[in-house]
Amino acid sequence: MKRVFLQGAMMVGISGLLVFIGYSFRIKLLMLSYSEETSSGITVGGSILPIVIAAICCYLFDRIYYRTNVV
Repeated sequence: MKRVFLQGAMMVGISGLLVFIGYSFRIKLLMLSYSEETSSGITVGGSILPIVIAAICCYLFDRIYYRTNVV
């Protein structure tokens, strides 16, 4: 139970940090949603890259933690 809670908290924290960085520096790859007004209309899009990066980081941290503490 502790392991699942820790992974969830890390996932939310890492993805939140990446989204914050994306909005602070206007990096579209790290923004969850954005819209642009062009001559042909309004385009809306988003990236799930922060969530994917957070999931990979959580998996790697969990494997490292498991190896170092359960030998």
